Amino acid sequence: MRAILAITTALLLAAGSLLTATPSNAQSKGEIVIGVQCDRTGPTQIVGTVLCPGFHDYVALVNSKGGV
Repeated sequence: MRAILAITTALLLAAGSLLTATPSNAQSKGEIVIGVQCDRTGPTQIVGTVLCPGFHDYVALVNSKGGV
């Protein structure tokens, strides 16, 4: 019985500590680079050679409007 009470108390304390956590605003010190894999060779090259340049164009468009 004491073990169940101890476990319950520990779980309530853990849940309470998660609820009272304050979020911090993350700020980047510089540019964030996100990589992408493009299939330009192999059996999927038919799709990759078309989609990869399109993805690069879309990223350039988003970045020209201020980025994410």
